[in-house]
Amino acid sequence: MSTQSGKVYTGRIVNDTKEKLILVTDPEDSTKVVEVKKSDVDEVKPSPVSLMPDGLLKPLNENEVLDLLAYLLSRGEPNHPMFRK
Repeated sequence: MSTQSGKVYTGRIVNDTKEKLILVTDPEDSTKVVEVKKSDVDEVKPSPVSLMPDGLLKPLNENEVLDLLAYLLSRGEPNHPMFRK
């Protein structure tokens, strides 16, 4: 998001009211927020870069990646069909 004064904020919009936008600027700390009046906002656009670190899966082998996907798709439920062979 960029403002009319030239400030640029990067974060996730967590509240969008008629008067203001509230962004969390640190994905690991939800207490780090910025409040910007909508009248001050010049542009809001999606980031071309993911919040996920680059190369996150590189240290994992194929089975570890498949286990991670099964865990995510099952939402951690150990008896989910995703874990059946």
